[in-house]
Amino acid sequence: MQIEEAGEEDALYPNEEKPQGMECDNVDDGWVRRKNSKKLQIAALVALAACLAIGFGIGFGVNWDDDNNTFQRPTTNVTSEVILSMDNVMVSRAASNMTQVLFAVIQAVSVSVTATCKQICQGSQCYDCNGVPVASTMRTAATLSATPPTDLYFMVTGMVSTPEVLQNLRDHARQFEVLLWGTLSSVRSVPTTSLKKEYPLPFGTAMAWGPDGRMYVVNAFGVLTALQYNMTSLEVVNSTELATIPTQLTGITVHPESTADNIVLYMSGFGYAPILNTGFVWKLSGSGSSFSEPVVVISGLPRSNGNLPHGVSGIHFGANNILYISSGGLTAAGAELYQNPSFSSGEVPLSTAILTADVDSTDFRGVCYEAGTDPYAEPNCTLGIHATGFRNAYDFVIHSNGKMYATDNGHQDDGAYPTSGTAPCMGYGDPKNNPGDQPDLLLNVMEGKYYGHPNPTRGECAYRNGSLQDVPAPQNYEPPLANLGMRASANGITEYTNEACPSLHKHLLLVRFSTGDDVMDVELSADGTSVVTLTRLLTGLVDPLSVSEKDGNIFVTTNEVLVAYRLTC
Repeated sequence: MQIEEAGEEDALYPNEEKPQGMECDNVDDGWVRRKNSKKLQIAALVALAACLAIGFGIGFGVNWDDDNNTFQRPTTNVTSEVILSMDNVMVSRAASNMTQVLFAVIQAVSVSVTATCKQICQGSQCYDCNGVPVASTMRTAATLSATPPTDLYFMVTGMVSTPEVLQNLRDHARQFEVLLWGTLSSVRSVPTTSLKKEYPLPFGTAMAWGPDGRMYVVNAFGVLTALQYNMTSLEVVNSTELATIPTQLTGITVHPESTADNIVLYMSGFGYAPILNTGFVWKLSGSGSSFSEPVVVISGLPRSNGNLPHGVSGIHFGANNILYISSGGLTAAGAELYQNPSFSSGEVPLSTAILTADVDSTDFRGVCYEAGTDPYAEPNCTLGIHATGFRNAYDFVIHSNGKMYATDNGHQDDGAYPTSGTAPCMGYGDPKNNPGDQPDLLLNVMEGKYYGHPNPTRGECAYRNGSLQDVPAPQNYEPPLANLGMRASANGITEYTNEACPSLHKHLLLVRFSTGDDVMDVELSADGTSVVTLTRLLTGLVDPLSVSEKDGNIFVTTNEVLVAYRLTC
């Protein structure tokens, strides 16, 4: 399965670039706060920790001793008011998110506290922490200013645990600026889980809903199962195993012209053995418990010959019944390496791309490579390439706004980018060109665009925007919409299309298999070209891999069970 190993959870960023943030400068007249009006970044958070030490030192009764040039430690716990100012985070989730940010900052300066959200203000209007409008209880009218537009008011109790970190910090700030990304569009209620049901179907990799109302789910062992749900109780009332293929299945979709009496399914996957270009797309059709045997409609698709299998995964039909297929990268960072057993081949012409297939055309040819042929030669099939530069876009969704969005797993291995950032760049890479850990990304996938993972067979040599190789970004390079965290293994993605939960309507839902073990709620801007908010919606899952929505309910496959949720909105 195309799974990235778990790692430590990082803060979430909307872009891979890390702009200048807030910092403290040690100058003669004291410490100066600076702020960037756009995004929170780790560097800003670390610098902010020093700034916060000032306020926490004052707020917790730590006094500056001019004679000894040190802070004096308090002997008892005290209570302090803390206002965190944000550059617009979704109010409904601000309380928990900002509490986590606050804890991260206080831990960095070795201060032991507990924090309770008291109030959130946007401009001159204040809300309690459930988003209900209330009169302001802020200490001064100045805290209700429109810039920054959102303040989160905490009551904090605790004490300084290591006063040494507070030395030489002299400002007596009571308002601390913590800048987050995004734009506050509205105050909305927090969706909560009102019903949760689990069904024993482990290692599910993808789901699709048929016009007969059933869920069709595939798993890592090549099994296709149809599930009939009672949408009131969220119980599975019927389960039918329809097919078993001796391979890993990683994607499934329903042909748009399917009817309740004739369900036409397409499934993607690849062989268990690490052999290049052994990815496939199968087709079968039928209804009830009677389906045809799966037949191969596309063969010779990319599959790495290393021990970490990347290959074809998510598949979905788009306009004009064109089938889109996600094809992962076969290298860790674009260049082939002797030293990497996880990715022991180079890229091939159909890897690192989202492919297109007009499977209904009478001229369609689906045999891309036959056994024994050169895997690096031009393919013989009639597949097209929609977009390129994906390391491992496990899944994608075609949104109701007409745009395509994909998750992509970041580099975390002993890989290397091509030595040359411009074509030609074939050949083995240099292990010194390891880009280091890179975050998982959310991408706005557009035809003809390049998203940063090189494929030398197509002359795509620049890693990301080319900066690591000291070359300009390719003209068709498209930066990411959002950073989904380090070692997150962000995989399945879908759109919440139902209006049962208005605060989620038309949002993206995506799962993080490793860091997070959660379902993320992604609110897009009105034009769909940027991320407004990124929120943890469902937590406590065990290795979730795919996500789907039906009638307002959310379904998640995990390594243990298939989980169904109903939300109260």
